[in-house]
Amino acid sequence: MNMPTVQSTDKTQKGKTMNRPCQSDAICSLLSCMLQRDTLHALTFRDPWGSLVASGAKRIETRTWGTSYQGPLAIHIAKGLPSEAEDLCALEPFRQALIAAGFTRSDERRHNAWGLPLGRIAAVAWLETVERIGPGFPVEEPERSFGNYRPGRFAWRFSTIYRLASPLPARGSLGVWEWQPPASFWSEVQAAYDRVREEARR
Repeated sequence: MNMPTVQSTDKTQKGKTMNRPCQSDAICSLLSCMLQRDTLHALTFRDPWGSLVASGAKRIETRTWGTSYQGPLAIHIAKGLPSEAEDLCALEPFRQALIAAGFTRSDERRHNAWGLPLGRIAAVAWLETVERIGPGFPVEEPERSFGNYRPGRFAWRFSTIYRLASPLPARGSLGVWEWQPPASFWSEVQAAYDRVREEARR
């Protein structure tokens, strides 16, 4: 994984601090990389696929197009939820993956019965590679059921994922787009970074 290791420094831009080298694990590297930026690249997903990526249940996103970008990518969930996509949530392996991610279905909600974070940034994932899918592309269940692996499409592979404690409202766009996170996002990421760094010292 081509993540940077943060070197010792007192302050980064906008008051974001990184006081000690952080070499504990991949999540620490992802957080530190995020803290060195003012904006983040983002990608909009339809649900339930986006929430599956945000929860770590889905590690490969399949699309008709690729990108040369590698690095942190904010996972944005589209505002709309077509009826066929909502119906899919009740079928396996989607249902079990959503339950494992902490979602519960409520019949009291006429739309979005699973309470998915529609119209919000739900996580930041490290985009590892993007490769064209060929015949016999190796992928196991349930990952295969979560994507369209027809030859000629592209597989976006995610490794480390940081799931936000509270998904943040954002307006999506086509392609890879630029997201300006609010102050609350940076506060959460800084706290998570400090917590992971402290645990690494023990």
